[in-house]
Amino acid sequence: PDRPGELAHVMRILGEELRVESFSGKGRTLRRPLADGVQIVHLQGTGQFCVNIGVYFPELARLLAPITRNPAVPVTEARAWDGQMRCRLDRTLPATRESWWLTGMQSRCDLWFDVREARLADTLARTAREYLVPWLRAHATLDAIVGATDDVDPVDDVVRMAALVALGERERARELFAPGRYKKRERDEIERMLE
Repeated sequence: PDRPGELAHVMRILGEELRVESFSGKGRTLRRPLADGVQIVHLQGTGQFCVNIGVYFPELARLLAPITRNPAVPVTEARAWDGQMRCRLDRTLPATRESWWLTGMQSRCDLWFDVREARLADTLARTAREYLVPWLRAHATLDAIVGATDDVDPVDDVVRMAALVALGERERARELFAPGRYKKRERDEIERMLE
């Protein structure tokens, strides 16, 4: 059995909160299947840890592989950092600080938690319920990539073009293509993707 002050305890509490949203997993990773991919929540670290979030679409990975030189992986093996949309928990938080947040919690900082913090598990569960779950719901489709703002990494025009191609909107994808922004190899691969 886990005890407060251990990462396993935090993961169990977070897992219970996300299970109602169809997440399951083992170790430090939780996954939720999507129609076109998977969402991943992963705790990175031990005594000090952060919450990584990724949204992975295998079709995008296949389209982007010649450009990025990163092979597509099955959704069951995808990690948060494989996601075409990824961020840490702080990117899901509002700009206005809440009174119940732990010391140091704020939006758009590199948020790391101390596993020994007394209120940690309960605070993370509430944070998941109030901020993480709505963020995940809003970032569950290829359309979310096309409209992504700066709350996710590394959505750039190449990822948006791939999402548009996957959605069958090649003409819109071509409108984003600015050949002068890319090196020859990348430009050639993007042009092939847009054919």
